[in-house]
Amino acid sequence: MKYSDIAGMSLNRLQKAVVSGELSVPEIKTAYTSLRRTAMQRERRVGAAAIVKEFGNTDREYFRKPSTLNTTADLLRELADVNRYLKSKRSTITGLKEQRKNVINSVQEMGFDVDNENYSDFIKFMNWFRSSEYSMKYDSDSEEVAEVFNSEKAKKSAWKKAFQAFQRGQLENDTPVRRY
Repeated sequence: MKYSDIAGMSLNRLQKAVVSGELSVPEIKTAYTSLRRTAMQRERRVGAAAIVKEFGNTDREYFRKPSTLNTTADLLRELADVNRYLKSKRSTITGLKEQRKNVINSVQEMGFDVDNENYSDFIKFMNWFRSSEYSMKYDSDSEEVAEVFNSEKAKKSAWKKAFQAFQRGQLENDTPVRRY
């Protein structure tokens, strides 16, 4: 079997090829080592880009060394992971930029005032919101959350104070907001 065929296989197809005898373990190890090297180089290149820091944890350990893979099943699983990573949009800077553009467009449709300049603030706000006590009361895509993010008080990263002001009805108008 050709190397290019192995590079595009899913876990199920890899398992079937091993069982049927189309692939041997040394062929799989060679393919995994080569693809792992490619993936690690791509990860370093992408990891150095400024856009990556906005997408969260990028410094985790990817793809185990072939010497630590004890069974053929482990090797096949890791090979499938490398294949999946190399096919994903998150493995290229262009893909990350496209993903960022799609996120901005979708959150603008939800009512959030987000653009390229305040995108990282939006990511920080949403991470804070999901871990706050307000996430139990409001959906992250609700109009209330968008109103708080878009308010002037929230622009200064005083998100808790902005939510408290929102609940008192003091964000944009002086009318108290009723929550049931």
